[in-house]
Amino acid sequence: MAPSTKIFGHEEKLNFLLKSYKTGCFPHGWLFYGRKGIGKYSSLMNFLQTIFGDKKISSQNIFKINSEDNLAFVDEIRNLISQINLTNSNSSLNKTFVVIDNSELLNFNSLNALLKTIEEPPIDTVIIVISHNIKKLPKTIISRCIKLKFNDLKFEDFKKFLKICNYECTSEKTNEIYEICNGSPGFFKTLNSKSGKLIWDLTSEILLKKSLNVNNFESLYNEVSKNYNLYFQIIINCFYGFIKKKSVENFNNSEVIEKNFTIFNNIKTLVEGNINIDKKKELHYLFSEYLNLCSAND
Repeated sequence: MAPSTKIFGHEEKLNFLLKSYKTGCFPHGWLFYGRKGIGKYSSLMNFLQTIFGDKKISSQNIFKINSEDNLAFVDEIRNLISQINLTNSNSSLNKTFVVIDNSELLNFNSLNALLKTIEEPPIDTVIIVISHNIKKLPKTIISRCIKLKFNDLKFEDFKKFLKICNYECTSEKTNEIYEICNGSPGFFKTLNSKSGKLIWDLTSEILLKKSLNVNNFESLYNEVSKNYNLYFQIIINCFYGFIKKKSVENFNNSEVIEKNFTIFNNIKTLVEGNINIDKKKELHYLFSEYLNLCSAND
């Protein structure tokens, strides 16, 4: 059966995985990492569909856990490992794959259970950890996995993706979308959704007006809070776009450039999760800092 999951820009990664599997030298612990939405999970599914083919076999040998909507806790990971031990004892025809997505969202106990499993995996079991932010993972887990970094899509690969999506636009618009999405097909799908478009428009409106209207902010937060981890990145990318534009416009003004770097670093700190504050306060802080910057520059 031919893989049904289309990938863009990661063909070398797929070929590397297939070659490693066919030679029999396939490590039991992998870490796929890179920006969210660039194709880590799709590439993995393409690989698994290629080696298994038969859907019936695939459903018996592939276990997925920890989606954004259903985060895994320590008991779920332990139960999963117990289930895998039973599965492996009944069949030795194929390896069993455990796919743990969004690994940076696991709590401390769940990460410890995952670490123990990677250290002492069940027979013929491969554990594939997917992370969108490797900096949030313990070094103990990182060091025990074979790391496979997925880079942002190149412009030509992103154009192929847009073509498959039947998204037609001018060359100038394609360049703009590519920069906004940072070469991420997943981010484009989110941005192009109904909620994504609304969040982008509300964020842009606040930044353009250079004032934080309470009603606009509440509308924005209510929309983002439907799936904060997913939609927060839209706001961040919108901020980056405005900061970049302001930096270009004031290229010869060292004071403005310095302040732009300050707000850029503040945003980076929030994105990397180095501070822990309420989500609504987090958003308010972002807008307040940016608008104060604009006021100082005017």
